[in-house]
Amino acid sequence: FIQKCREANFSINILSNLISITDDIIEEFKRTPLLSVQTSLYSLDESIHDSITGVKGSCARTKKAIETLYKLNIPMQINCPIMKQNRNTFRDVLSWAKSYNIEASSDYMLFGCFDGSRKNLHCRLDLPEIESLITIVR
Repeated sequence: FIQKCREANFSINILSNLISITDDIIEEFKRTPLLSVQTSLYSLDESIHDSITGVKGSCARTKKAIETLYKLNIPMQINCPIMKQNRNTFRDVLSWAKSYNIEASSDYMLFGCFDGSRKNLHCRLDLPEIESLITIVR
């Protein structure tokens, strides 16, 4: 897909969890003028991140891929949605990204899944939790 986009001279923005990235995909990234590679990193605490993704080892694999892409000067963006599970650790992700000079953002807005289900909404912060975040940020 990336190769075909490059051949057609398309601008590409990749959205991936990066856990299955291979050396071949990285080589395609290097050959392709990417706008950016975007990924979510929920927490630097592996138990929190992995519990959110439901994939054991996903935190370590995502971080390793981010570090690899960073070393290759591939443009990156990290998103850290703020949820019940990571509300006390999301700032660590933002600081970690900043230490690599990688653009990172967070947001407490959480919507249903792309498949139309609402199975993830139990992770959404309630109003008092959001208010406490806003108060801390001020």
